[in-house]
Amino acid sequence: MIKLGIVGAGNIVPFHLTAARQAGFEPVAICGTQNSERAKQLASQNPLLDFKNSLDDLLAVDLQAILIAATTESNFAILKKCLEKKIPILVEKPVSLLVSEIEDLENWDTSKVIVGYNRRHYSSVTAFKEKLSNLDFGLVKINIPELSWDPDADFDSRQRMLFENATHILDLIPYLFGKIKILGTEKISDNQGTKFCVVSFRSENRFVGSISLGYGIPENLSIKCWASGLNLELNPIEKLNICKELEMIDASANWPVKRYTKKLLNEWVISAEDISAKPGFVLQFQELRTLITNPEANLRSARLNDAKNALLLATLLS
Repeated sequence: MIKLGIVGAGNIVPFHLTAARQAGFEPVAICGTQNSERAKQLASQNPLLDFKNSLDDLLAVDLQAILIAATTESNFAILKKCLEKKIPILVEKPVSLLVSEIEDLENWDTSKVIVGYNRRHYSSVTAFKEKLSNLDFGLVKINIPELSWDPDADFDSRQRMLFENATHILDLIPYLFGKIKILGTEKISDNQGTKFCVVSFRSENRFVGSISLGYGIPENLSIKCWASGLNLELNPIEKLNICKELEMIDASANWPVKRYTKKLLNEWVISAEDISAKPGFVLQFQELRTLITNPEANLRSARLNDAKNALLLATLLS
């Protein structure tokens, strides 16, 4: 088993523990803030997981990889300290809220760092990307509704959701469609800042599309692509719908209007890994394991430059 150290003790950590073990890791040490009660509790609930009072104490352990899943505000400083260990690191997204902090590491060796944008590893996203590779070009629409439960969210809440949550989807855009060029941006604001935003883009001359961001909207996150004779939808992101034709339903006494509905194909099935643990987590840890023996491996996981690009796009939408 591969010895894993964990920095952080928040609600996401138990999901990481489950996935890490399935990928061949043994969590052996955990720390949180100084003398963290939450970290102590997780250690007591997990055999072989030792509580450490501080980050320095954890880094003194013989480890083969590290998970950083503390607060967004502290993850970057922890990452800089853990880089001294020169072992593979998985750091939770978005790494930092500041592009400048990630840029500070551009002269460091970060070849063994991956970022926890786990949606790249969803089986639905993998199948979607494979379908895209067979298209010459297409039309794209990305919907990002945030704070659907709070139509009156304040500026700080909107910004936090944009940079900490919406970046999951912003990271997927260049991952799926290639490097994008922004064509235009339109915003509508209220007294708390941006309420709605639409960004149009072109992607490596193959796709043209838009990103729609809105706050207080009861809607699913979705990514849709239309090509000649094909309709692909991640709606919600965990599910892939494929449609190649519409089905006509004749008018009836109960509904006196002729209708056309999508005739969905049953080509995609959710993977076992997306059922046995939090979706995307097992494959993410498998790639962390790959970095132990091959730091130059071509991985699906996001890197620090990808995290930087997601933050830049979030800044444009803010």
